[in-house]
Amino acid sequence: MSEGATGSMAIRAAGLAGPFAFALSVVAAALLAGAGAALGAGLAALVALAAFVLMAWSMRRRALDGRKRLPTPERAALRFQIFNGLWVVAFVLSFVFIAPLAAETEQAFERFAYLATPAAALAVLVAEFVRMIVLSDERERRQHVAACAIAGGVLVAGAAFWGVLEAGLPGLSSPQGWILLPAFATLYAPVFALLQRGGE
Repeated sequence: MSEGATGSMAIRAAGLAGPFAFALSVVAAALLAGAGAALGAGLAALVALAAFVLMAWSMRRRALDGRKRLPTPERAALRFQIFNGLWVVAFVLSFVFIAPLAAETEQAFERFAYLATPAAALAVLVAEFVRMIVLSDERERRQHVAACAIAGGVLVAGAAFWGVLEAGLPGLSSPQGWILLPAFATLYAPVFALLQRGGE
């Protein structure tokens, strides 16, 4: 097997293993932190960091495909794809574990800091998303709009269906509003990827 083929296989393997290891270790870190196992949570967080670096390296190598530099639209899209999952995870974890601490303090500054943490993660995610779309070409902008419309439509339909279930099952609780962001990101990413493949 040639050196180029071996390198290609290594990049592909890293691209498959990186996201899986990242997601699994983030979930493990959250569960261990919730259980009070600080050492285990710290080790899981280090694994998540290593998996994220591996994932980012793989995505960049695959995007370059022998080129020395990416065009601006591709560079913006790659940057968003790499950091999208990271900021969504940061938002979810900070909302679940940090924001609730605001109710436990009487200090206005501390309360603001606790609530500002998930808000900052959300703001960065939105800014990166807008930056990617602005730097995209016309074809990619159409794909982004279509992916947003499909993902948003699925969320609206899902919310309506859940409302129907709540009407028939009074004990069923409504999902909290903060899950809309990770739900939208989870739907948007694969839809956009499929639209990109269809447009090739």
